[in-house]
Amino acid sequence: GLRLHVLTGRAKKSLARLEPAGRVVRHRHLGGLAAEVSVCFTMLPAPDDVRGVVLGDDGLLPGLKRGAIVIDCSTSSAELAAEIDQKLRTINGGAVDAPVSGLPVRAKAGTLAIMLAVSGILFGGTLWLAKRFSW
Repeated sequence: GLRLHVLTGRAKKSLARLEPAGRVVRHRHLGGLAAEVSVCFTMLPAPDDVRGVVLGDDGLLPGLKRGAIVIDCSTSSAELAAEIDQKLRTINGGAVDAPVSGLPVRAKAGTLAIMLAVSGILFGGTLWLAKRFSW
């Protein structure tokens, strides 16, 4: 099975709900998490948070493996999504802009709406992940 790498922090109670899903690996820093994953989902409250987490000096990009994919589920901007994709292409990776629509009750029911903005080459490799994005 797949391992789920998570960044620990304020949401420890929420992370405990993930334990039944499989092997959860906890990280204290983005760099450690980035070095271990080939696909990373983010869901953050604002574009500045997305920029910092993905592109910041202490963010994901400096530690990501070649070919890594970042799937950002935040409600952000098309310009930021394009910038992230361009930066990830420097490591032969890519980005998927995948904002999520729906309340927590829809997440639990498995009925979230996820919109994917992705280049054709990444589409097939990421669609199966998006289809399983609920618990």
